[in-house]
Amino acid sequence: MNRPHSPARSFVESAPRRFQPAAARRLEVLAGAFGVPVADLDSPRSPLVDADRRVARDRVWLALAVLGGQLVDRRTTQAVARAGARRGPGAVLEAAAEGARWDDADVRVVRASDATVVNLGDLDATSEAADDVRRTLRRVVLRWTETRPVRLVRWGTGADEDRLIACDVDGATPDGRTVVVVPWHGTYLVPRLARDVRRARLSQALAAHSASWTAAVVEDSAPLTSPEDVPYGRPSEYANALGALRHFRRVVAPSRAAADVVAGWRTMLAAIDEPGPDVRVAPLASELPVPGPEAVAEARERFSLGDFPLVLSVAAQAPRSHRRSVLHAAELLWREGLQFTLTLVGPDGDDADVRRTIARLQREGRSVEVPGPLGEEALAALYHIARFAVLPAVDDGAAVPVIDALASGTPVVTARFGAAAELAAPGGGLLVDPRDHHALTSAVRTLLTRPDVHDTLRRTLDEAPARDRLEATEGLWSALTEDRPAADGARSA
Repeated sequence: MNRPHSPARSFVESAPRRFQPAAARRLEVLAGAFGVPVADLDSPRSPLVDADRRVARDRVWLALAVLGGQLVDRRTTQAVARAGARRGPGAVLEAAAEGARWDDADVRVVRASDATVVNLGDLDATSEAADDVRRTLRRVVLRWTETRPVRLVRWGTGADEDRLIACDVDGATPDGRTVVVVPWHGTYLVPRLARDVRRARLSQALAAHSASWTAAVVEDSAPLTSPEDVPYGRPSEYANALGALRHFRRVVAPSRAAADVVAGWRTMLAAIDEPGPDVRVAPLASELPVPGPEAVAEARERFSLGDFPLVLSVAAQAPRSHRRSVLHAAELLWREGLQFTLTLVGPDGDDADVRRTIARLQREGRSVEVPGPLGEEALAALYHIARFAVLPAVDDGAAVPVIDALASGTPVVTARFGAAAELAAPGGGLLVDPRDHHALTSAVRTLLTRPDVHDTLRRTLDEAPARDRLEATEGLWSALTEDRPAADGARSA
């Protein structure tokens, strides 16, 4: 008489023959995470089905992630948990087999005692999103890896898009072997939250069901507060990110201005009886290197024109950097007879009017240059030789160009509100309303024609203590992880 197959054995046999050893290893990994023998996974003592449905749902999420070899969203978790409550633990194993990603990838459950899981997101070296916030946060994460037990992961691509893949600081998989990481009762940090729909849903389920301390950095709330000034589709992406964030334990912003926006959003969660994340502030520091003499000499030769002062404008995000206003102010001052050079660094986005204005000014013989992407040392040298920087960005929650300019000892003309004002108000800058062309033009004129004002700002910067990048690195880590429980429990599902 044939004995009936157990659900665990059926799970292994449901995999293609060549992947059945990998399926058996996944069962062992899951049983090890629960601290039970494999045989108990589908027995009356199974940890997958519990009288407390919330606990069972969290364990079902882990089973689906480990056995399936990829993360799952909340809807899938809830549906399988209901099936398990009705039909027993075998239903969970069956659902895991039906949705599994079959291959030879190793699946590892990472707990708090193992390491802190840090999702690189778009901070890896292969990312095309080479903006100033990415550059700064990437350096911070690199320092974390040098001082703490950190397990770096990134989102997979293609067939692996639902996976957290173990990687090195450049995003490459160690030894070329795919290792799928599943955080469980640990700490999961996200320096930059995924904004596409699928990854946001997976992040939401991880935050709700992994019983982990989850924390993320949100450097920019412009898609919520200034949707007309961000690329098409970004507001909906940001809304997806907020859907995941409502289950995170903590959100850290680099400025009080950015934190206030997140805190305002959190108050709306009372309408659905959810507390939302704790919100904290951790300012960033400049991560630009100190330029060497050769880099400074090269920058002077390339960007300087005789004794004309060099005015620098670095755009972090177009069109929020108000490049049109900078060009307008420069043209008015050139017409007044003032002599200076203007160097524009950073993206212009799809603003054809900005490009046409630059081309016209160059045809008219105005000294305006757009050098294109610059390396870190070249950019640092440019800050070093500039007389001052015009950085009138609006709704930039990190204001990294302002941080870099002030750290270089370069006075700034910047916004009188938001993150820029927080950074420049103590000294080193003239604060204006970037949307007021007359005020912006007047501030630029002042720094071109009033050496006493310029020298006062420069002295203020020289005398002010620079924010140490190691201090900022430790500050961000503390803001993300402070007060996390030693053995964290699951959040209400």
